[in-house]
Amino acid sequence: MNDDKSAARGNGDASDRVAFDYIKSEHFRVIRADGAIGGVTPNGTIHMAFYSERLAIPRRVVYELGSNGRLGKEIESEKVSRDSIVREMDVDLFINLDTAIALHEWLGHRIADAQNRGEGTTKETGAN
Repeated sequence: MNDDKSAARGNGDASDRVAFDYIKSEHFRVIRADGAIGGVTPNGTIHMAFYSERLAIPRRVVYELGSNGRLGKEIESEKVSRDSIVREMDVDLFINLDTAIALHEWLGHRIADAQNRGEGTTKETGAN
């Protein structure tokens, strides 16, 4: 085996080891997920769109203007806002069945770890 292949498989006997290096892409970011929505695509891929929930941010807020040019009291009757909770879609994930099965198993282990540490919750996640 040449040096490049040996380095990729780790130090030691290359026949029983493989090394993975985790490198963040330029698009890597941290998101909060309050839930997910999705389903199976026509070609059998599993689709999940993760979202975070928040109260709506007003689209428009109007204030009185004082004679000194400073903002005064908000005029509530002129506020333009959604009358809802916003589910902001943060990321879409498309995975094949084999990956979904592996993810399901991995997540099951993490849930058990969290429950064993007393971090479990009965709060409904809103996942669809």
